[in-house]
Amino acid sequence: MSRVRNFRLVLVWVYAATVVVLLSACGGSPETREGVYEDYEDVLLTQLTIEGHDIAFEPAKAGPYYLTLEENVKTLAFTASFNDANEDLELYYQVKEGEEWGRNEEIESGERVEIDMEEGASLLEIKLYETETGVHMTYNIILEREAVLGQLSRLALYRGEEVINLSPDFDPDIYEYEANVGYSQCSIGYRFNTVGRNNQVRLMDSQGERLNNQEYYQANLEPGENHLDLFVSNYKGEGERRYTVTVKRSVGEEAEQNKNANLKSLEIEGKEIDFYCNQTAYLIELNRNTDHVNIRVRPEVRGVTLYYGDNDFRQDEDYEIELEESMQSFSIRAESLDGTVSRIYRVYLNRLATNRSYVSTAEELRTAILNAQANDEIRLEPGDYVGALTGEIYFQSANSGSTLNPIILRSDEEDEPARLLGDSSGTLLSLTGSHWLIENIEFADAATGIRLTNNNSVTVSDIETTNLLDQAIMLQNSSSITIKDSNFYSSQLANPQQAQIQIRAEQEAASDNIRLSRNVFEVDGRSPGIDVNEYVGDVSLEANVFRNVADGEGVSPLVKFAGSESVARFNHFLPGEQGVVPLVLSGNNNQVYENILSRNASTTSLIQADNGSDLFAAENYLSWLTYDEDEHEPATYAGSALTVQTQLNPRFTLRPVERPDLCLGIVEHETEDDFFFPILQNCDEAEFKLWHFEVASERYVYIKSPDFEEGYLTLPPDYYEYCQSLLENTYGAFLYDNVLGFAQQWAIDYDEEGIQLSNKFNRDWVLGVGGGTYTLGNRLVACPNVNNVRQKFILQVEADS
Repeated sequence: MSRVRNFRLVLVWVYAATVVVLLSACGGSPETREGVYEDYEDVLLTQLTIEGHDIAFEPAKAGPYYLTLEENVKTLAFTASFNDANEDLELYYQVKEGEEWGRNEEIESGERVEIDMEEGASLLEIKLYETETGVHMTYNIILEREAVLGQLSRLALYRGEEVINLSPDFDPDIYEYEANVGYSQCSIGYRFNTVGRNNQVRLMDSQGERLNNQEYYQANLEPGENHLDLFVSNYKGEGERRYTVTVKRSVGEEAEQNKNANLKSLEIEGKEIDFYCNQTAYLIELNRNTDHVNIRVRPEVRGVTLYYGDNDFRQDEDYEIELEESMQSFSIRAESLDGTVSRIYRVYLNRLATNRSYVSTAEELRTAILNAQANDEIRLEPGDYVGALTGEIYFQSANSGSTLNPIILRSDEEDEPARLLGDSSGTLLSLTGSHWLIENIEFADAATGIRLTNNNSVTVSDIETTNLLDQAIMLQNSSSITIKDSNFYSSQLANPQQAQIQIRAEQEAASDNIRLSRNVFEVDGRSPGIDVNEYVGDVSLEANVFRNVADGEGVSPLVKFAGSESVARFNHFLPGEQGVVPLVLSGNNNQVYENILSRNASTTSLIQADNGSDLFAAENYLSWLTYDEDEHEPATYAGSALTVQTQLNPRFTLRPVERPDLCLGIVEHETEDDFFFPILQNCDEAEFKLWHFEVASERYVYIKSPDFEEGYLTLPPDYYEYCQSLLENTYGAFLYDNVLGFAQQWAIDYDEEGIQLSNKFNRDWVLGVGGGTYTLGNRLVACPNVNNVRQKFILQVEADS
């Protein structure tokens, strides 16, 4: 049981038997009184016990008490008692793990309480409060649970969705296993869970890449023995243990080898692709004037015939493929030794319609940006670009692209972004033109990262900002701005009134249609992540993470929003210890729904709304960062200007952009009961055609039909095996229960035509309507993104939703 109260006596600090009370008189100034409280015995515990441990408890000793726990101690039980004769006493406890506080829970005297223990240091705080006087006594027990050794609690191998047996059966204390698969099984999928929630897991040869609990991974298999090695360590990276699964793939009889048309590898000169033997569709990006590519192919069985069109070519040797301007893909066909089996591997071509140029020095970059024209793409080679100030700006342009041909500024190497650096002052990049795309660049060591003034249609994607003294991005009187998939890291800001992103307009409607999605904001507690002023309209804050990383308390919310006609949804708020409501809302006609406030926050209130009109909130939750329906409960709100509703999340139809008369409907499988999948239907006839989005894990959403309890749109874990092309597909999406994993989580990407829905497993794969024409009954499928109109939808909100 927990209650919310308003207290006049706002702070009490107890050390041993000395009580310090801060009194706040009604309508007057606070007064302090320091000394020994006469009846302090009445606000002391009479007993405090921790099962299995002696803490030498003394009622008048607030602590700290110290307790070291062994690594296998996952729970701790305590009992706290006080003088029941005092009816004004209330008892609370709270646990702090690392920098995160758990909920403040009220308990009864003598009640046995069991708490979960995470590895590492934590603090158990037990507070006895006297409501009549406001005096309280706080007992602190510092707990140190020894680091959990790296260990798995579950490991499963899959053949598609079928579980492959391990020998012996999985046991956390057994580290070597075997599994057997047939010759036709050229890859496996695998999932795992760790004993400690903060255990680290890496794959051999993964170069430090972390693997995640419960996610679906895959690995190629060669005939004979294959070794899957998972290294598991504690949260400090210590005590690493290796789990090895030896997967024995049958070498195959001669007849099986004669029918094998699988490729073992596919390399395309100058392009990185993640090749899997059962994945038959890939996407590469090409410059507009690219007229050929060189490929190198190796089949699993030597002697397999490889074809490009009607021409055969030799394995393990470069083969040149000429590319006509109109080509959207090319295919490689492998024919088995006996000629009875063929397998086609299709490579999609994403041609760039740009005039690409490369820069490697700050002066080259300054000139390229200053003179950029529509259809230009500026590629920054890896390295640091240290600008020279011109006035207060390092790099600037007043030129514009166009709707179809924007100016593009991006790093050339995706995994090695270029860095724009200043000298602790000025603006790194200032644009007053329109139709720009800024992508995969780091901004650091200046006052401001990017300043956009009087712009229209600018997209900022996949950037990172550090050590910026004023703000990361300043928008001034700009419209149709998208900021997505970026990381804004905390800096010790010179002016604590500045936000990492400031959105400003000098008059109403001077700045609108602003979308901020899938970004991570780390703030220092003194300044918000986003600050929107009252003249800005039509802002969408969607699937962002706002995290306070300061050690001490701060005074600022995570978001200050005074604009209008806007929505905040699918965001995660982690305000930490600062005790400030994370979202301060005003303006008019704003909606806040499907957001998560961390359970470890020091407040249960998500929104403070004291001013404004038509401000609505609904379906916001207290939960852990990973959304789990079984763990959430409603967030609370503060302020008289807010209207709380039961539902704001709109129900909508999904319609192909070329055929808005058709809707994504749902039908039951002809032979399998309770198995439903989405197909194209006439909007007037489609049953269960409404959908909505739900918050999922960090920065992604679920797509759900509200008419089904198990109506979450998903793909099989190995969906990539089934896509030959948008025109030819053997499998599609279906509806299923809410499960963890990549295949059910989606990123919403907007453009001027509509939306694309890309899958978390691989953001290059997006939903689309399969088939050569928009035929009733066509399946919804996932294929590599080739910017095809069949992969774009109109999201039309229904009036009765």
